[in-house]
Amino acid sequence: MSVRRTMPVLAALAVFGAGCADTGGLSLSADDQLAAPGQTVRVVTRIARRGWNRWFPPASPPPLRIYRNNELLAEHHPAIGSWEFVTDVTLDTVGEHAIDAIYQPKVKSRPLHATCYAYCWDASRVAVAVDFDRVVNHSTRTRRFFAETPFGEVRDEAPAVLSALAGEFFICYLTEHPAELKDDIRAWLRKNELPPGPIITWHRGRRMRLDPGDQAEVLRQLQSQVPTLLVGIGDGQDDLAAFAANRMFAVLIEFGRSVRAAPDVPRCRTWREAWALFSLPANRPILTDPKQMLELHHRGGDYVKLGGAQ
Repeated sequence: MSVRRTMPVLAALAVFGAGCADTGGLSLSADDQLAAPGQTVRVVTRIARRGWNRWFPPASPPPLRIYRNNELLAEHHPAIGSWEFVTDVTLDTVGEHAIDAIYQPKVKSRPLHATCYAYCWDASRVAVAVDFDRVVNHSTRTRRFFAETPFGEVRDEAPAVLSALAGEFFICYLTEHPAELKDDIRAWLRKNELPPGPIITWHRGRRMRLDPGDQAEVLRQLQSQVPTLLVGIGDGQDDLAAFAANRMFAVLIEFGRSVRAAPDVPRCRTWREAWALFSLPANRPILTDPKQMLELHHRGGDYVKLGGAQ
């Protein structure tokens, strides 16, 4: 994170530091995004209202401000029934681009801050979508809501394997967690020495409960921005269905369970076996070649030549 980019945030927090009035049941979140060079991403920010603020929103709320590299990009003015905002941002260079959102509900309240990490990926690499929940970590839905460490412990060998994959692929993480926890997930990834990447929430702010098809729809949207998003790593039937709907090469890691899957889906028991699958001499030249993978994708996702982990 550059010093220049964080100036608006640091200045705001310095003025309204600890001990200020609370935010009145408000929280701010921003979805991470993907794009190819020259494309425009829709930076979506949301102000969630809870408690009394949900039923009695302020009559004249202050503006939400969007910054990039200390430059004000937009001001959005909340209105009754409209607390989700879109800012179009063009990404011109490959890499991570941080877009900051700042909202100060009241003059004496602590400013809310959320960051959209917009990743600009070119077509030189295949992108891999990794299910964060239960695949990267040991976690359950119950633990996520009630445990002191909702993300659990990191899976054995996941840091080493994902770090190695990040040397040849673009990596993004998929999660059921709401966007408000995105910064906590990012900190957890750093703590456990996992490679950075966009953190994509399945529901994208629409609801807390997942509905069938959410995963597939989010992946479809991401593929429209980055067509080389062609590999998925998951641990369950919902993951496999979402990958299949988008004609992605699916890798199943069962971690001791038995999951119903199509015969052509390679089954791995551990992250070590997943790495062996990617490393097979017959697989590696294809998986790392965007042109070959796109050809297989356009032929209906016919990846029968890829496999080997049982």
